[in-house]
Formats: sequence, structure tokens, C-alpha cells
Amino acid sequence: MTHIKFATPTGLYAITPESLPLQELLGWAEILLQHGVLWFQYRRKHLSAPRQLEEARCLQELLLEHHGYLIINDNVDLALEVNAYGVHLGAEDLSLSELAKHYHNHSLMVGASCYQSLELAQRAHENGAHYVAFGSVFPSTTKPHALAAPLTLFRSHEWSIAQVGLVAIGGITPHNAAQVLNAGAQAIAVVSALSNLERLSTTIQQFQQLITESRMHHDHVQ
Repeated sequence: MTHIKFATPTGLYAITPESLPLQELLGWAEILLQHGVLWFQYRRKHLSAPRQLEEARCLQELLLEHHGYLIINDNVDLALEVNAYGVHLGAEDLSLSELAKHYHNHSLMVGASCYQSLELAQRAHENGAHYVAFGSVFPSTTKPHALAAPLTLFRSHEWSIAQVGLVAIGGITPHNAAQVLNAGAQAIAVVSALSNLERLSTTIQQFQQLITESRMHHDHVQ
């Protein structure tokens, strides 16, 4: 499948906490934006469709003001309604082939959850995914029963050929993020570690420092 050229997530990729009311959610996003975070995934599955639409619209307006990118989890219609940058699909969501069939004129950047499967990732990219996400790379409180995804997945020689974006997710904290970044992940998707508003600025700074160090290391090696 021919790919439209899209930017894919790099650095810190923030996933919305489930528990915050809308105004606190927007405040959370503003803090992240102030610290240079540009990639956000909206995932609030417990809310009604009208509430999701309201929140996604507000978040998209905020991100556009700061040149950020909004990716909607699972919901293609919502992504199109709010003019989001992309959509992220999982194994139980609308398949990539169905996306191409039913939304053949869409212009969304597409990410796909591939868990711990290199084969699934290769197939996802062939079917139109612009980035693939492996996880859980560490034990996760968000998905405690998720199977472990080995860091060797990010080192596969196939990726240099495919030029697909690589995202890591699951249990990532400032204490273990360097392992994932040094393994080859281009973005680290984080939920729980960014949920504490009182420590949010400090946590973001810790992540950003690790990301900077990892990039410097890769540049030096190359």
C-alpha cells in the first residue's frame, strides 16, 4: 500500500488520563504543551459519545493553537468529526482493511497496536499503518494482564526498510524509559506516569531529559 507522508509520534506521546474532568484535562494538556510535548492520544472510553465529542473538540482546538497533534483512540468517526491528525486502532477495533474499505477517502495518520507481535506489525504496515505500537514493554497498571513485549522488537532490521514509526507503551516511567529509547523506540506512550498533576511538570522534565540524552547517544553512534 502506498503511504501518504505523515509525521509520526516522536519523544513523549501523552495519553489522556481517564479520571480528570474536562477543565483539568485541558489544564493537563496545557502543562505538557508548555514543556514541548506535541503528541497526544485521546482515550476516554468510559464517557458517552456526546461527552467524547465535546472533549475531543476542546482538546483539538487547544493543540492546534500550539501546533500539536491529536490522535483519537479506536474511533474513526470521532477523529474525522474533530479533524484530528490521526487515529489509533487496536486488534479489537476497526481493522485496517475495513478502514481502507469504508473510509477510503480519509486523510488520517494511522497507528496500530501490535502488542508483542512482529508479524502483526509487519502486516499492519503493509495495510496502511504509519506507526506501530508494541506493549506492554513493562508491567502496566492500565492493562495489568497485557503480555510482555520484548525490547528486541524495536531492533528488528526490518524497520530500516519499512520506515514505519515505532512506539512503545506500557508501564513506562522516568526510571525505565531510557531502556526503551535506547532499544530504538521513537516515541514512548505514557498514561499512568503522567496522571499525577502535582508532579506533572517534574515528570515531564525527567522524560524530556532522557529523550534528549537518547537522541544525543544515537547521533553520536551514527
